[in-house]
Amino acid sequence: MRRTRIVATIGPASSGEKVLKSLLEAGVDVCRLNYSHGSPESKTELYERIRSMEEALGRPTCILADLPGPKLRLGRFPGVVALKRGARLNLHCGVEEMNDASATDLPVEYAGLSAELKAGDPVLIADGLIRLIVDQAPGTPSGTVLCTVEDGGPVSGRKGVNVPGTMVDLPAIGPNDKAAIAHALEAGADYIAVSYVRTPEDLQPAIDAVKAAGKHVPIVAKIEHPMALECLEDILDLADAVMVARGDLGVEIPLEDVPVAQQHIIDGALERGMIV
Repeated sequence: MRRTRIVATIGPASSGEKVLKSLLEAGVDVCRLNYSHGSPESKTELYERIRSMEEALGRPTCILADLPGPKLRLGRFPGVVALKRGARLNLHCGVEEMNDASATDLPVEYAGLSAELKAGDPVLIADGLIRLIVDQAPGTPSGTVLCTVEDGGPVSGRKGVNVPGTMVDLPAIGPNDKAAIAHALEAGADYIAVSYVRTPEDLQPAIDAVKAAGKHVPIVAKIEHPMALECLEDILDLADAVMVARGDLGVEIPLEDVPVAQQHIIDGALERGMIV
């Protein structure tokens, strides 16, 4: 019996009936819906389509609602900007949209980042493909952080931003997450994944929301922050399942440490009989 399951992220390119059907027929067991993009309500039709397809194919399919969490992102801007090594770049923090973004000026949604960064800190964009070094930061929210591009490349709006070694003062479950949880419970999600879990306490709001709704939806802890590795046992004791989010984890900790951390997470989950 096959114990390993296949999880597929269903986005704009794969949400159509034809592609979705081909994915399910190819063996996809879990459809991951990423609540970081689009409004929760925009996913209602996709839930209905997956359930309809599930019935037509005569095989069960799980829907995983993946919450946005406290992940930092660039703001929205049109087109693609090419960043060149050695160039100076201004990050405008607290700016959700910038129509005149360029190779010298980019928006960052989180206003507090300019207060938390300091000179010499690394800033990674697009899963670490682009690396910046902070030259100057104002130390106050909604400010502009001056950086130098160490590793350049093309970047588009809403790409992820990582700041290894900097503790970002954002709750694991914010307003967008609460809206996503409410929608996922109403729409019939089978699992809810909490992103960027750092402590066991980060899981509690999601657990409480599920209980308050009178549902029995398992909570998945996504391990993608180094702080989570320090209290992994307590997180595993509280969660129903765990996800090894290697992409962001590999940006937050040295890449060569990821296999060891991954095995540690898997071993802890299997000892508890958890899905991992």
